Amino acid sequence: MPEDAIAVIVNLPTPQQILLLNITETLYLHETEEKIIFIRWHEHTAIEIYSVKGIWDAGNLTVNKIYSNLDCRKDFTIALQAIRPEGILDYKILISLPNGLVKEYFLSYDGKNGNPNIEYVSN
Repeated sequence: MPEDAIAVIVNLPTPQQILLLNITETLYLHETEEKIIFIRWHEHTAIEIYSVKGIWDAGNLTVNKIYSNLDCRKDFTIALQAIRPEGILDYKILISLPNGLVKEYFLSYDGKNGNPNIEYVSN
């Protein structure tokens, strides 16, 4: 794992990964069996998930908060039942660490290379 990682994303987790990760919450964003698992790396991290609509290039974005956990404890792991859209951003995860660092992560699909099973969100 990279030294500067603040979170881990597991894309399309296997049944074994789901059992090992001990998911504490599930957020249903789409009617699909596809899952994306988010694991915060630091205790007391704040996680907010936003729905993103609008035109990215023009800067005209509307964001609506759909989930918030302002103090993720040691055992926190959330599964997002969602499809990663290709090209259009649907969801943003805002990660805030206790030291004040804030990082945005957009759920999107890499149509050229695909998304790896395990991704690291770095600061």
